[in-house]
Amino acid sequence: DLGFGLAAAEVYHPTYCSSWIDFTKRPAAGTSNACHWSLNFNAEGLATTNQSWRAGFYMSAVHLSTRRPRVHHPGEPEPKHPVRDFTGPSTTVNFYSETNSLNRIYFYGLGPDTTPAGRADFGFTENVTGVSLILPVRAWWIDAAGISLLGEVNGRFPSQRGSYGDTSPSIERIYNDTTAPGLTARSNYFQTGEGIRLNPVLPIKQLRLNYLAQFQQFVAGGNSYESFRRFNADLNHTLVLYTKDVGKPEASRPPVPGAPNVPPISPTRDVTGSITARLFIQESVANSGHIVPFFFQPTIGGSDLNGQAVLSSYPDYRFRGPDLLWIHGAYEQSLGKFPVGLFLGVDEAKVSLRRDDI
Repeated sequence: DLGFGLAAAEVYHPTYCSSWIDFTKRPAAGTSNACHWSLNFNAEGLATTNQSWRAGFYMSAVHLSTRRPRVHHPGEPEPKHPVRDFTGPSTTVNFYSETNSLNRIYFYGLGPDTTPAGRADFGFTENVTGVSLILPVRAWWIDAAGISLLGEVNGRFPSQRGSYGDTSPSIERIYNDTTAPGLTARSNYFQTGEGIRLNPVLPIKQLRLNYLAQFQQFVAGGNSYESFRRFNADLNHTLVLYTKDVGKPEASRPPVPGAPNVPPISPTRDVTGSITARLFIQESVANSGHIVPFFFQPTIGGSDLNGQAVLSSYPDYRFRGPDLLWIHGAYEQSLGKFPVGLFLGVDEAKVSLRRDDI
């Protein structure tokens, strides 16, 4: 399928804003605070030849760092406490409303033991409207841990349907609410989430850790038995073997009479090598008598609905279940100074119907 679309983006920097918005002290009488927020707006729409489509509006408010770069001169003593670089994580508030509509998604059944013979098709449309927050924890005694608190409040409006015209049958012809929980569900969801992310500064600067733990609550507005909870753990480790800039600065040009004196542009092109190891666990928790709708369950094989590739050698959405375990390793190597590299990756992944099986 081919897709065509349009996108528009804009950035706005307010000149002044209230002190309580800017996290600063009240200014002197008759003066105003300089605003340290950057507002980013983005809107896009996309449609494909099989009548699938996506449309969304996004706004991000990023609090610009008020820290000054730390410059350590030879002979000066090291700071008493570790100081995180001024370009560290910033407070970010995201507002968004996005609708995705896919006309054909494959469903093979639930669990790790499904077969290609069980393939069926369904269509799915969902609007997600909400707000999310990233709040770094700033204090000298904990700064090096790189802790950020995460929060989100979303309204989710899903709608599943049959899909016809393919070689495999539509989902309702061979599955029901038992084999595909939520097949006839029509509930909208109030979904909240809270989490913590760690990006610590380590003595080994080549080693970079990115840890995330997150809880999410899906509260069905229609039938309460469709409500459930979810836990995500994402542990990402990257060992940078080397990185260097091989870009060549632009040659100086002779000045033009009457033209402004613009310095030459210094383009950059980084070449790098790294080893990555990642562990991702997703577990769903439903009370007795409750279900986790099949369209909210994670998948492995090809790419999932978010474009994340897991077990790429399998067809898209090949395995589906409420619980997921994924182990990923990768090696990347630049080849000389050219924009060409070598990538080697390996995945081990599993879905299950019970958390004990994970």
